[in-house]
Amino acid sequence: MTARLQHVSIILSCLWLSTEVRAETVSRSSDPCDNYTVLDEPWRATNYSNITNVRCDQSVSWLGWYRLMYQGQDVRMPESCVDAFMCGTHAPLWMNGAHPQLQDGAVTRQICGNWNANCCYFRSSPIGVKACPGNFYVYEFVSPPDCSLTYCADVTTSTPTKQSLIRTEETTQTVSRSSDPCDNYTVLDEPWRATNYSNITNVRCDQSVSWLGWYRLMYQGQDVRMPESCVDAFMCGTHAPLWMNGAHPQLQDGAVTRQICGNWNANCCYFRSSPIGVKACPGNFYVYEFVSPPDCSLTYCADVTTSTPTKQSLIRTEETTQTVSRSSDPCDNYTVLDEPWRATNYSNITNVRCDQSVSWLGWYRLMYQGQDVRMPESCVDAFMCGTHAPLWMNGAHPQLQDGAVTRQICGNWNANCCYFRSSPIGVKACPGNFYVYEFVSPPDCSLTYCADVTTSTPTKQSLIISRSSDPCDNYTVLDEPWRATNYSNITNVRCDQSVSWLGWYRLMYQGQDVRMPESCVDAFMCGTHAPLWMNGAHPQLQDGAVTRQICGNWNANCCYFRSSPIGVKACPGNFYVYEFVSPPDCSLTYCADVTTSTPTKQSLIISRSSDPCDNYTVLDEPWRATNYSNITNVRCDQSVSWLGWYRLMYQGQDVRMPESCVDAFMCGTHAPLWMNGAHPQLQDGAVTRQICGNWNANCCYFRSSPIGVKACPGNFYVYEFVSPPDCSLTYCADLTTAYGAANVQPLPEQVVAPRMRFSSANNLQESSAREVLLK
Repeated sequence: MTARLQHVSIILSCLWLSTEVRAETVSRSSDPCDNYTVLDEPWRATNYSNITNVRCDQSVSWLGWYRLMYQGQDVRMPESCVDAFMCGTHAPLWMNGAHPQLQDGAVTRQICGNWNANCCYFRSSPIGVKACPGNFYVYEFVSPPDCSLTYCADVTTSTPTKQSLIRTEETTQTVSRSSDPCDNYTVLDEPWRATNYSNITNVRCDQSVSWLGWYRLMYQGQDVRMPESCVDAFMCGTHAPLWMNGAHPQLQDGAVTRQICGNWNANCCYFRSSPIGVKACPGNFYVYEFVSPPDCSLTYCADVTTSTPTKQSLIRTEETTQTVSRSSDPCDNYTVLDEPWRATNYSNITNVRCDQSVSWLGWYRLMYQGQDVRMPESCVDAFMCGTHAPLWMNGAHPQLQDGAVTRQICGNWNANCCYFRSSPIGVKACPGNFYVYEFVSPPDCSLTYCADVTTSTPTKQSLIISRSSDPCDNYTVLDEPWRATNYSNITNVRCDQSVSWLGWYRLMYQGQDVRMPESCVDAFMCGTHAPLWMNGAHPQLQDGAVTRQICGNWNANCCYFRSSPIGVKACPGNFYVYEFVSPPDCSLTYCADVTTSTPTKQSLIISRSSDPCDNYTVLDEPWRATNYSNITNVRCDQSVSWLGWYRLMYQGQDVRMPESCVDAFMCGTHAPLWMNGAHPQLQDGAVTRQICGNWNANCCYFRSSPIGVKACPGNFYVYEFVSPPDCSLTYCADLTTAYGAANVQPLPEQVVAPRMRFSSANNLQESSAREVLLK
């Protein structure tokens, strides 16, 4: 989750114009050779591969034209097939055609992606290409059709460029034409930059970073400055640490330049790097226009002795540095602001608040004691909202159909409701009857944004609790083994922000009840980057439904992420239900603490049931057939909430699980599951059997947890299925065992072309292969 190689893509994602605007932008431009974005990301190189951090250009908000570079030198897209797994991705994209000449103007070219030994397995939408004076090209990139595909940079075409000379001039122009770099920067929060940090086994080098624009230095979520005096060699995670040879400017100074020195060989200025831009910003922080230092290993230092509190840690990580206001939808990307002293009926002149000291960033959802509230639309009495001059919104709130609008802000003082006029803010109505506000720093102290307590409305969470007769009887089972606190898989990172959470959930692990952890979980566990844990104890039965805070561990901070509170309730039968909500970012997931595993009602039912032959669920899904394949709609039994016993059928006829190996890609999945053992007899009762999944020419490549099996009177069987260890695996139905098989009309038999391939032992890489029906 580092920001180092993502600076350009971050800036791209900050451009909040929709993709529909792009065509207009191109047509308006006098010449794309003069209006482009530099794309210098070393991982795009045709000789670069990294399967542990796979890139995908489908997630980039492409807009306009791009000039490809590699470490400051112009390069072109390759014109021939690139090996799979290069360019930092799975299927690298290359240009199927020659580059144009100057006289050709802007042309279009086909784009191909190499996969599965087919150079044009993926065919992306055509792109625009133009040759420019100065011996370089610009490309009008568009979103590719799938993940993981990226546009390649052919390093064999590298040509010298005036980039290093242009750099200082360009960045100076950026400062002058930007409204303010204090509002347009990238957060740089990398603990190894600390002036008290040294690691000679992993030496860092800022020469390899594609510096672009302005940066705000932080250390573990707190603002810090560059040191103004010599730093000891080998600190800041490097050999020769860089420090600023001059004092920081004042607010009134604007953007200034400062000399940079690197300490080495007992000489504090042994290295003299190019000067950088520095500016003091409202809110007591600084931004720096870093440039590439002259040598390795040198890095810009963060002086931890200058650390000052900021609300940054509540808002963003270093990875998500794009301006939040330019998000595709702020209704899904906001910070909850629930501070009771903001209430329109609250006054405290002994502890006066001031919103000018807050580092506002992005959008905020106003709450009062867990309930949604709005900003007041009329004048608020002086000395309320915990301040002197309370801020109110001089205009009506928008409707859903209005989208994001701006509203004037007034502060009441000296018997004048608009004595203070703050900068306008963004406001948007969101589904679910709440609003988000894009707050900015007010012009003076002491002024604060107010929360109108008369507008308090129950949130979605409280509505669900109140309208359910009892969530202990109305929940969804969540049994996904990758949520386990002891599970990690960085090649298939999960994200609960993409789940449509609705109602209450009962956590299970392989059919056993588990709870959310009540203490910090190590980063990279629970199948994600920043695992979510419950910051509080579970309630007792008599407590009913309560709310609990949720934390996500990242960057050596157990509560680096603070998600919205969730509902929790203890239920009869020794289990809990949780009212999960969407976390504030990817990649975060709710964890299942496997150390709390307890037998579930399922096992109790088996033991106290007179016979599972009388207590089962019919499973009649034709795609489970041993002769059925469809890789365009791959099934996965890991996502099923298995509970109890199942009777297998095919079109109303009893069938059994196969007792021998099933071909890969059958049973509607990748690795079909079969029973490694014979079915029991009636007199055997309930037995257990091993389960195997065929993959990679190994009939037992996957070994799933054993299942229960029982023969029943009437010539059928019941199976106690459990969640398999991975996707995509499914339990098979053997058509040859159908009772009355002669009368069964099987589905058309299919084979798959081409086959899939593995990138790691338990991670199937899918692609949009086509199926071929046998006639």
